[in-house]
Amino acid sequence: MAQKVSVVMAARNAATTIEQALNSVLACRETGQVIVIDDGSTDATRDKALSIGDPRIDIVDGPMQGAGAATQTGLMLARLPFVSICDSDDFIPNDRFEWQLAWLEANPDFVAVSGGFSSVDTDGSHVADLSVGVGPCEVQETLKGGDVITSLCTFLTRTDALQKLGGVRPWFRAGYDIDFQLRLAETGRIWHEPRISYFWRLHEKSTTHSFARELNEFYLEKAKLFQKQRKSGVEDDLAAGRPPTPPENNTANVLAAKDHVAQQLESAAWLALKEGDRQKAMSKMFKSLQRRPISLGAWRSILVMSYKAFMPFRR
Repeated sequence: MAQKVSVVMAARNAATTIEQALNSVLACRETGQVIVIDDGSTDATRDKALSIGDPRIDIVDGPMQGAGAATQTGLMLARLPFVSICDSDDFIPNDRFEWQLAWLEANPDFVAVSGGFSSVDTDGSHVADLSVGVGPCEVQETLKGGDVITSLCTFLTRTDALQKLGGVRPWFRAGYDIDFQLRLAETGRIWHEPRISYFWRLHEKSTTHSFARELNEFYLEKAKLFQKQRKSGVEDDLAAGRPPTPPENNTANVLAAKDHVAQQLESAAWLALKEGDRQKAMSKMFKSLQRRPISLGAWRSILVMSYKAFMPFRR
């Protein structure tokens, strides 16, 4: 299959993870261009990327205005027919673009295809499978209703559709991916396949764990508000040049990565129990407890699960 995919990878102080991220996208034979946006790194990020020595890698300087602005810089440089985003701390399976590209070429009336994803711990160990309980199905109407079911990093999108839309909007310091998905659904059809297409690493330096909960919630609410404005037939406030003022980033209220991992493990445990896999359920719950050993809520959850897991054996 021809190399028809451009991959955009924003990077800032990602020296410990960027090699795995790059090697994963380069292992896809459909990858023809990887645009690394070095957004002001002060570590060996650029050297690590250069050391791979693959001619498909283009390294450009970023605007140092946040992840959204860095990603936008790369998106506007994509020169191949299809484009995808991979963060510099994450990685993808090596068959990812093979099936997505084949699907889009067989369905020319769709602008994008998305997939499910898994979260992983700092060392790459599996935490939970996410957005795999939906589909396969068309999700344009779901997105037009304001509901996002997966990560933008699982998308393979037609480059002409993305650039016609104008790419992502850098005003979103967080949640630019949500805003983009909602806007993309207004331009064309999107298909979702519930197969793992991305591995999302949960760690303390990620954007998700750098912004306060209220700031993340603010941008999510505004993405949905802007969509409602557009549905009413008017320009949204951001497009009209009157964006609301975000709250301060109160770092005292940041969701710690270890707590995020614990939450996902607990959710995966309850799902496994619901599916009848008691062993997997208890294993996930104990791993969650290991990350929050002094949490009364975690101990309460494991006691309740222990009771529910073995309740069928009671006489």
